[in-house]
Amino acid sequence: QCYEIENEISKGMYESLIANDDPDFIVSSFEKTRIEMPYNNHLFEIDLFLNTKLGELMIIEVEFKEGEEIIIPDKLKNLPGFREVTNDPQYFNCNLV
Repeated sequence: QCYEIENEISKGMYESLIANDDPDFIVSSFEKTRIEMPYNNHLFEIDLFLNTKLGELMIIEVEFKEGEEIIIPDKLKNLPGFREVTNDPQYFNCNLV
């Protein structure tokens, strides 16, 4: 199980965290590009990862309310390798590094 906090930080803060020499303080990172695609009253966030332990990876995220039905656009679900990974811990951000 992972505990994850997402915060935008400055380059200086990032460099400070990476330089931390406490052996119990581990910082892992990967490069991600996010593309936002509005569709059918929802915002699809398409994350492109370049250097995960799984290699190059694209994850599409959309948030919705319980019981709400989401229609995934054909241009997304017809991408090669498309599959549902919502509850697959292998694809949690903390497991990609």
